[in-house]
Amino acid sequence: MHETLSNSSGCWPKGAAALRGILVALLMCTALSACKKQECTRTWTSDSSKSPDGKWIAEVHEDVCDAGLGGSDDITVVLRPASVSGAATVVLAPSGQWKDPKLVKPRWLGAQNLEVSVPNRTTFGTQLPRYDGAEVAVRFENDDPTDRTRWLAWRKQNMEWVGQHSSAPQPQPPPLPK
Repeated sequence: MHETLSNSSGCWPKGAAALRGILVALLMCTALSACKKQECTRTWTSDSSKSPDGKWIAEVHEDVCDAGLGGSDDITVVLRPASVSGAATVVLAPSGQWKDPKLVKPRWLGAQNLEVSVPNRTTFGTQLPRYDGAEVAVRFENDDPTDRTRWLAWRKQNMEWVGQHSSAPQPQPPPLPK
């Protein structure tokens, strides 16, 4: 039999108030962290790749970002006019079963045609096929369409499973003893 404490919302087992306080604090921390601006540190930048006519610059960046409860490594391909320093536009955000940003290789095929090579098992958070007149194409290194198709099907199946299980309602706890 549990000892109970009386509170305004009913009876709770002794110690449950402390547990509830910890859960509320954790929830507040999570909520505040989710609202916190994501802080990123640039950890690597590729050499600049200038277009043949000198009008464009493409670079690959790796940023480590922290939003409070977890972090992520973000790899992006950015494009900017050569006449503008600093501000660039993310045209590609690849990720997959690899971590090395050096595996993402931009190369100019023409004055307005950028080709970016990525590993075969890659997906994209951002993928702009065109930016301000410049074309951006993707080429898969060691391309194996059969392997890529199987891997993408596996990822889809995994995401569906996670979606089904994370959105399922929580089971109801057993009633408290009286």
